Amino acid sequence: MKISQVDVPLCQVGEGPVWDAADQALYYIDIIARKVFRWDPETGDHRHWDLPDMIGSMALCGSGREPDGALVALFSG
Repeated sequence: MKISQVDVPLCQVGEGPVWDAADQALYYIDIIARKVFRWDPETGDHRHWDLPDMIGSMALCGSGREPDGALVALFSG
């Protein structure tokens, strides 16, 4: 096993890394900043989605090549 530092934006409270093997991308959340991030290590592309409330957890949904979406647990429900 090789452990490497990932060059991603600094999070206030970064949690819940989820590796999507089919998409070859890392998804993770910033609880306080209310964001879901996606990082593609091959291209270095970094995306994020803003959420309306603090997020506690996230799971990817779908069974195809790319995730069909995500299920998120927000403070408000």
